[in-house]
Amino acid sequence: MTRWYHFAFIGMCILYLAIPGYMVWQQERILKQGVLYSLRLQPVDPADVFRGRYLDLNLTAPLLPMQDTTLQYDQPVYLALGRDDAGFGQFESLHRQPPPGKDYVAASINYISGEEVSVTLPDGLRRYYLNEKIAPLADQYYMNMWNATTRDTVPVTVQLRVLKGRALVQSVFFEGAPVEEYVRRKAAEASLQGN
Repeated sequence: MTRWYHFAFIGMCILYLAIPGYMVWQQERILKQGVLYSLRLQPVDPADVFRGRYLDLNLTAPLLPMQDTTLQYDQPVYLALGRDDAGFGQFESLHRQPPPGKDYVAASINYISGEEVSVTLPDGLRRYYLNEKIAPLADQYYMNMWNATTRDTVPVTVQLRVLKGRALVQSVFFEGAPVEEYVRRKAAEASLQGN
């Protein structure tokens, strides 16, 4: 009897190690093999930009035309990705099944309004985690950019890696520079001006 307990214990330990290992492998695979898309971010309410140590990206899919009247709230769907004339990624169309020959992101129906459908993107596409020392400075610089520009021209973009319906945020850029680099540069400029 104790021999079976040992086998069960060993099996459970292997399972506990295998699940996180598989999740890490899956994330790394997306980052290495996934197709890269840069998307423009929409400005957000300044009070909700950071919560803790992550940046609320406010990456939203546009309202899409409803081509299927049987769609329902919280139903899984797939958003086909394409590029606009400037080379930025954009969500082009909504599908019930993965669209063949296109990159796509899994999502779910948020609400249906008349002839348009709103979708909810996975949490992993709405957050970018930052070092807790950088996060408050990034918040400050983001607010400065947000206040100095119109709502449509805030120079913040995000890079996604997309592979078979799964997507990961690779980088966030402020005025063309990675957010971490931008914050360090601005902090160094501020300390030079302060001396």
